[in-house]
Amino acid sequence: MKKLLSNIGIIAIVFFVIFLCLELLLRLTSYGALMSIVTFDESTGYRLLPNKKITYKTKTYSFDIKINSLGLRDQEFSKNEVVGQKPIIFLGDSQTFGHGLQMEESYPELVEKEFHCRTINAGCVGWGIDQSLLYLEHYGIDFSPRAVVLGISLGSDLQDMNGEFNEKFIASDYKALRMLVSQIRRGERKDSLGRVIKSYLRCHSQAFSFLADKARVVSKLLVLRFNRKNSTSREYLPDLLQLYYNKRPYFSKSVEANYRKLDEILLDFKSFCRANQIKFYVLLIPHKVQVSDMEWGTILKMYSLKTEDFDRSLPQKKIIEFCDLNGIAVIDGTLLFREHYKQSNELLYFNNDAHMNSSGHRILANQVTAFLLKQRD
Repeated sequence: MKKLLSNIGIIAIVFFVIFLCLELLLRLTSYGALMSIVTFDESTGYRLLPNKKITYKTKTYSFDIKINSLGLRDQEFSKNEVVGQKPIIFLGDSQTFGHGLQMEESYPELVEKEFHCRTINAGCVGWGIDQSLLYLEHYGIDFSPRAVVLGISLGSDLQDMNGEFNEKFIASDYKALRMLVSQIRRGERKDSLGRVIKSYLRCHSQAFSFLADKARVVSKLLVLRFNRKNSTSREYLPDLLQLYYNKRPYFSKSVEANYRKLDEILLDFKSFCRANQIKFYVLLIPHKVQVSDMEWGTILKMYSLKTEDFDRSLPQKKIIEFCDLNGIAVIDGTLLFREHYKQSNELLYFNNDAHMNSSGHRILANQVTAFLLKQRD
């Protein structure tokens, strides 16, 4: 028994030393660097860390991230400076933030130059549209905006609305962890304590985050093998593909719940903007697989699926139908993206990433500018 305990102790020590070495190695690289640019916020869960500067490098891209004193990836300015200018606020996730690009290449910055109107880029990595609404209510309103453009990514934004804990960002410090644990104990959140602790470790240990990511990749490969044997069942489809499944019932219960929540949030946006005399527009940002036939074909082949079982435009149709019924103006970038891809065969996203590249941001900015010019006329 003593020998067994001794061996277990030795294994634990060796594992701990390897873990520390991996932690040190990862901290010397940019792995997990995006977690360092956010901070806990009681109103939105988390937001960009004011005055933070980093250079984020991967095999796909290298770009500088500079957050101003107001916690925005934008030029440095004061609230008093922009209030009189009646700016347009752009809200959204990492697509609006301009992930993979320099700040001046993001579509909110390009719109400012083309439309000749002050814009504010309030996009934040990992945000859901509910957090965008919270930002507008607690911070964005202070800028006295003339209009709000909500960028909805037709992939992540429709999958990340289940009210669960955002593992990568929200518990970025001990204060957040303590508050969330308290909320769970009072029954105000559905998350388990284990999930919260796991999230906290992801935010503060690069080695833990790295190992968790690798474990997720392995699990996806196992699920992929399972899916190939059960591809006739909708419930086995990945979340992204469930958004495009066009056989009745069209959506799984989780996807339907996400759409209901989206509808509620859009109505809240509309009510808040109307009460404050702000124009409200919805910008639909297509997912990579909705634009590229090659990317779509690869996914269908990977999961042994039939083309006729899917309609890549379903998310747009559903959102536009709801917005039309409720008097919400929509800018849909899908058609323009597809036309550009067919004419030039230039993909508007990074090769190994679902984020738009500089060409994608430029085309989206042109479409938004054209829409705003028509509204002004």
